[in-house]
Amino acid sequence: MQKRRSKRVIKRLEVTFNVRGHIYTGITSDISKEGIFIRTQKGLPPGITVEVELYLPSGEMLKMQGVVKRTIKTPYQQIKNGMGIELTDPPQKFTDFANSLE
Repeated sequence: MQKRRSKRVIKRLEVTFNVRGHIYTGITSDISKEGIFIRTQKGLPPGITVEVELYLPSGEMLKMQGVVKRTIKTPYQQIKNGMGIELTDPPQKFTDFANSLE
């Protein structure tokens, strides 16, 4: 049974995310057309809406909004701590970028 709607591509990009006025940083682990996985020690509970700023390799910054779908928290940094974000209405530039990675 296939759970994912889109192919995920490993891509490391700088990202900041804002929730209720608190700003955190992270690095993307993978990207798909519908969302991103952010590696961070500040994983948020599923269901929380976040504002994301993604920094493309060109230096351009994309502002997006999404919902936390899953969070992985362990006491070990070597393990993929972070959260999966489903983007609610990704801008066309993000979609184009995600398509260019496939």
